[in-house]
Amino acid sequence: MTIHVFGIRHHGPGCARALVEALEELQPAVVVMEGPADAEGIVQNAAAEGMHPPVAMLVYPVDEPSAAVYYPLAIFSPELQAIRWTDANEVPLRLMDLPTSLLREIEVAEHERLLEEMRAKLEAAESDAEGSPASDTEHESERAGEASSGSAPGAEKPGEPGDPAQAAIIESPEARLRSDPLAMLSQAAGYDDPELWWEQQIERRRDTGGLFAGITLAMTTLRREHPEERTETLLREAYMRQTLRKVLAELKADGRAEADIAVVCGAWHAPALTEAALAGKSKDLPEETTKKADTAALKGRRPKKTAATWIPWTSDRLAFRSGYGAGITSPGWYAHLWETPDEAATRWIVEAARLLRGEDLDASSASVIEAIRLSDAMAALRDLQAPGLPELSASIQTVLCHGRELPMELIRDRLEVGHLIGEVPPETPTVPLQQDLARRQKTLRMKPAANKTTVDLDLRTDNGRDRSHLLHRLQLLGVEWGQVVGTGSSQSTFRESWQLQWLPELSVRLIEANIYGSTVEEAALGFVMKTARERVRHRPEAGTSPPSTDETDAERLARLAELLDQSLLAGLSRAIDPLLLEIDRAAADSPGVRSLLDAVPPLARVCRYGDVRGTRAADVEPIVEGLLERALVGLPAAAMGLDVDASERLLASLEAAGQAVTLLARDDLDERWKTALRKTANARRIHPVVEGRLLRLLLDLGALEDDELTRRTRLALAPANDPEDVSAWASGFLRGSGLALLHRRAVWAAFDTWLKSLPDETFEQVLPMVRRAFSDFSRSEREKIGRVVRDLAADPTQPADKSSDEPLDHDRAALLLPTLRAIYASGSSP
Repeated sequence: MTIHVFGIRHHGPGCARALVEALEELQPAVVVMEGPADAEGIVQNAAAEGMHPPVAMLVYPVDEPSAAVYYPLAIFSPELQAIRWTDANEVPLRLMDLPTSLLREIEVAEHERLLEEMRAKLEAAESDAEGSPASDTEHESERAGEASSGSAPGAEKPGEPGDPAQAAIIESPEARLRSDPLAMLSQAAGYDDPELWWEQQIERRRDTGGLFAGITLAMTTLRREHPEERTETLLREAYMRQTLRKVLAELKADGRAEADIAVVCGAWHAPALTEAALAGKSKDLPEETTKKADTAALKGRRPKKTAATWIPWTSDRLAFRSGYGAGITSPGWYAHLWETPDEAATRWIVEAARLLRGEDLDASSASVIEAIRLSDAMAALRDLQAPGLPELSASIQTVLCHGRELPMELIRDRLEVGHLIGEVPPETPTVPLQQDLARRQKTLRMKPAANKTTVDLDLRTDNGRDRSHLLHRLQLLGVEWGQVVGTGSSQSTFRESWQLQWLPELSVRLIEANIYGSTVEEAALGFVMKTARERVRHRPEAGTSPPSTDETDAERLARLAELLDQSLLAGLSRAIDPLLLEIDRAAADSPGVRSLLDAVPPLARVCRYGDVRGTRAADVEPIVEGLLERALVGLPAAAMGLDVDASERLLASLEAAGQAVTLLARDDLDERWKTALRKTANARRIHPVVEGRLLRLLLDLGALEDDELTRRTRLALAPANDPEDVSAWASGFLRGSGLALLHRRAVWAAFDTWLKSLPDETFEQVLPMVRRAFSDFSRSEREKIGRVVRDLAADPTQPADKSSDEPLDHDRAALLLPTLRAIYASGSSP
């Protein structure tokens, strides 16, 4: 019985091609491959007819789907080609790596140990006056990087690629060499670019004879010079050897003691899986590799129950420095090398020209020929057997892109990386929620795509409404497949524009959301009902008092109102009655005016636009009216005695509720709103910023006469008032458009008088606040106001804008009416 070890570089087309040739020649009785043992039951699904890479094996603990781990595979991955070869030749395939749950447990423990060592080193360095904390920190960061970079070959955890701390650790020099040991060989060969050395030595190699023996010998030499010390890697290799021993025993029991075994693993592990290592007689490995030592190392480690499936992956995610420990900077180029090994350079430049032509950019046949010649010349100057990606990119940018960077960015994005998304066959084991979503996507013709696409939905049609419901339901479940980027010319009418992009981690969120229901609609409804029943629970920090009941009720009421809005957008009609009941109860329990005001806007949107989506908007209107009535009754008292921060929060809620009242377009509510604002503005002990803002709101609503405005402005800007109070009043009053105030001469006269009355020292103190008060105005508005004040100072008796006295030409204005009627009839305006 002979063990043949094939040490590969993960995601390498050259290794993949050489591996297939080696397996064809060897014809082993069984193939044992690096991969999580708990995914062995689904590994052969990768060879199914409907499986189109890139795909990823997804393994997750049954009780904690968020702890899922991905194992991405591309068409040029040696592992995928090994799976397909075993399926075509009916050869058994075994996975020999640690189960995912054990691997994660070891990772966490190792990471915590390294952090503890780092803290101890830092403390010792800080206490030593002559020490060098910086060097100690750097050294420990490298050691931490060694452990992190060795995590689960092929394993990618959600969120980790974007973690700056993780990225810093991975990019440390020692960690980089550990995670990609072949880079050390390229450096020894005198290459600064490991990718270039690898491509020239492996990817373009035609004679693959002795390749894997050479890789094993090289790794043996490296491990002799750099002994493996990472606990995680040593335990993984112990588990691999134990698996190989079981396979050997099974073959011996079947009477096939002389059969050949093919072992496919990462190149770094190759020396630890040879026959000498299994027998514990390897002279090149410092660690003990006997069966007894491996059993002792793994004793007491029990894996948790996990589930596994296959999910679509994307080509741009292959570029992450994660999958199988080696990120691919140019997955599109590697796929090209796999599919077109002959004349790869020529075909690549032709593809680049075709892409540029598709974008209406000049790329003639003569330019293509010249680019090919230039790339060949550059390869000859650099003593390369064939042009690589650097030579091809340089020639394309020089000749086809005329030296411009922007077209080159397009080629990098579309060709070098690509926007390819894989597919998995329907029979792939998935949770019911994933199956239902796949059916809905097919029915609604919404195929997931890796690149961002924009779709416009007409909510008056069944298909547009069903698509909108599906996307809103997924948003409720935290599956952010799409984001609303526009709703036509108004806030929300019968049109919606969505930007869609499918990301691999959304599959994990679907698995997590499966607990709420087996279909998208049932799961969204289950989530809404569960959320509606939950009360907000605060956990105050140590040393602080718990929040008041009013704060809790305020959050609950606003959350329920928003939930109702989202439920109606999602078409969850069965959630309306329970949510309305909960909102009514929460409103009755909440004495807070702000909480009542905050609940109005989402409910007002339901009333205004619900009928367009076929929802029961009429049921919501009485709730909105009740909330407003309660809020307006308590508004004057709620505005008294507030500091500036509390006043600003109240105004924010008030303005949002005011927009909602305008949206409802009911005369009775408009009058009640104006009455409440006027009563609050006349209340005592309100903050000046509140008074100023309320007066401006009344002015914008046409509920403030000029005489009243002049009187209130002069009172607020009287020289006897505190300058800070006057500045606060001005900041509230001047917010918004300046055009409405442009011709109010009395207002600017009062401001002018107030500013002139300020002493120099006081003027300097209030100047920043005054400037902030005018900051909302546009530059043109500020210039016009300046001219008004200038003219006012020159002659107070003359009107600020003589054009305002010109009579209106009614005949000329009537010419606009047909156009306005056509615009309103088309639905382009609210």
